[in-house]
Amino acid sequence: MLWKRCRYPVYILSFIAFITPGRSFSQDFQWWADNVKWDGVTHWRNYIIYSPAMLGPNALPIPTLMEGKTDTSLSVGSSSRLQRATGDFTYAQSFFLTYPTNNKNISFDIFWIPREMYRTSHEWKTIRKVHFPAYYERHAMTDIIFNTVFQLSKEESKWMDITFRSTFRFATSTHVNAARGTDAPGYSFDLTAGKSLSTRLRIMGMLGFYVWQTNRDDYLQNDAFLFGIGARYVINKWSFTPQYRGYWGYIGDGDDQAVVSFKINYACPSWQFFTSASMGLEDNFYNSLECGVIHLLKHKF
Repeated sequence: MLWKRCRYPVYILSFIAFITPGRSFSQDFQWWADNVKWDGVTHWRNYIIYSPAMLGPNALPIPTLMEGKTDTSLSVGSSSRLQRATGDFTYAQSFFLTYPTNNKNISFDIFWIPREMYRTSHEWKTIRKVHFPAYYERHAMTDIIFNTVFQLSKEESKWMDITFRSTFRFATSTHVNAARGTDAPGYSFDLTAGKSLSTRLRIMGMLGFYVWQTNRDDYLQNDAFLFGIGARYVINKWSFTPQYRGYWGYIGDGDDQAVVSFKINYACPSWQFFTSASMGLEDNFYNSLECGVIHLLKHKF
């Protein structure tokens, strides 16, 4: 069932099934019309449900939890992630760029998954009301996410670091008819605070709201409460970061997203390597593994 979460995914078996071709169903216009109970007039897009539970795992992502500081290094990076739920297996390759200003009080970053590859079960496609021409689609592109971060206070003078982040999501996703994304703009705002308790331990928290458009007549958009809490512990070049973050929507159509994660980072003078494991909670059915690298092009302005 769609609402059943697999907490201990077998990634190797999933990957074998993912790369193995096969079509056990023959879907056509009549299958779709019967599935959505088409009225003969309504466009197929109106049957797609714009909620995190009814779309791909990268359609309406949970914003990252910052540490209350703007980024101070010009950097580029990439990561690969495997996302697994009962009935869906996704591989995604992401790219990101961070650009800080000279005074370190403002930073900009952009995040994009130009291509995700996925394999979804017939049951999920039926529940998500996939349009029949996209039934056998296996690739999609996500929306571009652009962040602007402002430093409001610094720990040296105001007891804790506080940043304000403005996020805009550009409508660049593809295969809405396969229920992978919305191809519609969205935005979020949040305040993040960070406090160093020692030279090794730092804690952080986030509060804000998260908004995306829907295709409904009664609710033109969904507004969600955004939250997060975490810590970072440093040992030499290694850091360990547990987090709990998510957002809660008000429509109640599978719009409550949460995740617990644990990230390990290894820092070199010009490179950083990280790996992260996460488990989805509430309406987030995906567990994921991610590995990535960041190259610091200009360390510390």
